[in-house]
Amino acid sequence: MIITISPKAVDFWDNTGKLSASRIKKAGNYDLVFNASYFNMGDFTACYATKCNGKVLSNVIYPASTYGYGWNDGEIPRVMKAADALNDPKINNFLSAVWAVLDGKPYTLDMPTTTDPAVMRTYMGMKANKDMVIGCEVISMKAAQQKLISMGCVSGLMLDGGGSSQLITDTDAIVSQRIVKTLVCVKLKPETSKLNIIDSGLKFAYNSGERSATTHCIIHHAAADGAVESIHNYHLSLGWAGIGYHYYVRKDGNIYRGRPERWIGGHTLNYNDRAIGICFEGNFDREYMTDAQLTAGQALVADIKKRYPGIAIGGHREFNSTACPGKNFPLTMLINPVDGTPEDEMPTSPEPDNPSDWAKDAWEWAKSQGITDGSRPQDTATREEIITMLWRATK
Repeated sequence: MIITISPKAVDFWDNTGKLSASRIKKAGNYDLVFNASYFNMGDFTACYATKCNGKVLSNVIYPASTYGYGWNDGEIPRVMKAADALNDPKINNFLSAVWAVLDGKPYTLDMPTTTDPAVMRTYMGMKANKDMVIGCEVISMKAAQQKLISMGCVSGLMLDGGGSSQLITDTDAIVSQRIVKTLVCVKLKPETSKLNIIDSGLKFAYNSGERSATTHCIIHHAAADGAVESIHNYHLSLGWAGIGYHYYVRKDGNIYRGRPERWIGGHTLNYNDRAIGICFEGNFDREYMTDAQLTAGQALVADIKKRYPGIAIGGHREFNSTACPGKNFPLTMLINPVDGTPEDEMPTSPEPDNPSDWAKDAWEWAKSQGITDGSRPQDTATREEIITMLWRATK
C-alpha cells in the first residue's frame, strides 16, 4: 500500500508504554499511524538519530541519518540535518533512518546490509506542497526510492526493513505483531479526513489471504436490494470466506465494510488477487442511482484513488462477460465526477433491441439453434423462460 495524504498535523510518539499501533491511533484520535525509525529490540532503544517530544532518544548520527525530518508537534515535518535538530531546543521532534531522496533526486543509500532484498518495509516522503507519501509494502530500498521520486517527492526516508512495518488508516491496515519504539501519528486536513465506513462486525469463515498488489478497483451492482449481512450470508453459503466485495454502498448513502481491504476478494474472475471490489445496492439494469448513493460512491472511489495512485477503475463488464453493474450505472460520474454528466450515462448504445457487444456471438448462436426468438436481448428473464430455453437447447 502506498498513499498520498494532506496532513493537518503530525505528532511523534515515543512508545514507552509499549502499546500497539491501533491503540495509539485510537488514544490520540489520529487518522493514521505508521512505524518510525529502526530500534534495538533487546533494550527497546532507538538506533538512528532520534528526538521525540524534546527528548533525544539517540544521538548516533550515521552517514544514513545525516538528514532527517524535524518538526514540533502539530506541525508538518521538514528536512533538517541531524546535528542541527538534535541540538536545537526549539525542535521537539527529529526522525531519521536511511535517507533516500534530497531535493527531488536520489540520495546515496547507506543500507544496513550489502544486499537490497524486496522485503516488507515502510518509507515516507514529502512533496513541495507539503503532501506526504507513505508506503508500506514488499519492496527493495532502491525501488522505494524511485517510487518516491516518481510520485513527486522532494525528500524521502526509509523507515525499516522487516517485521516492524505497519500502517493503519481508517480504511485499511497493515499490522505487525511487533511493538515498535516510535510511531508517526497524523491528523488529516478536513477535505481528506476519514470516510464514515460502517463496520457491521461480519465474521468470516477463513482468511482469504492478502493481495501482493493492488492494481484495479472493480465496480459491481448487487442486482437486488438488501443489507450487507444478506450478501455476506449468501457468500458464506457458497463456501466462500464471506462477502466477496470489500465495500458495499447502500441507496441511503451509507458505506459498509465488507471483506477487509487487504484481503484477496471474491468478485471478479482472474482479478481477485489484485483488485478492490465495490458493490452498490440495487439493480441498475432497471433503476437509476440515488443522489446519496452516488455521492458516497464518489467519495469512496476518490479515497481509493488517492491511496493507490494510478489504480485502474472500471465496471465488472470490462473484465468479465457480464452486464454488471448494469446499463444505467453512472460509471463516468462515479470515477470522474467533474467530467461526468447525466448525459454521459444515458444508455444510448447498444440499443434495447440489440445485444451487448460481448453477447452478440452467443445471441446469434442461440437464435440459430431456436433457443430464443431473438427478442428482448437485454430484458430480464423469468424462471419459466430460462427453463424453456434450457429445454430447447437439449432438443
